[in-house]
Amino acid sequence: MRLKSTIIALLLGLSIISLACSKSGGSASGMSDDDKHKLFQAAAMSGDAQLAVEASQKLGLVDSSGKPSADFEKFSKDHIDWGAKNAAWVQEYADKAKAKEYAKSHMP
Repeated sequence: MRLKSTIIALLLGLSIISLACSKSGGSASGMSDDDKHKLFQAAAMSGDAQLAVEASQKLGLVDSSGKPSADFEKFSKDHIDWGAKNAAWVQEYADKAKAKEYAKSHMP
């Protein structure tokens, strides 16, 4: 249980830190909510701040200047619930290289 809380806190921290970076990107409008959360989680767990920013932008959570969108707060809250319900998936992608590979291969 403590590992799950630590991972979720790390994810949120990385997301907030990454907001200062910028990179233009596309959209993930065709993705399911579950796939969006998986991409967000994997990108954050990859340890690659630029990848986390790119994923956040493609998910529509931040704009090209790194400013949070209107959807950011709701997604962040929903992500905590998603992480609690999907702890096995989070654990499976705890390895930075595996998380990075997942994020890159699932980026829209």
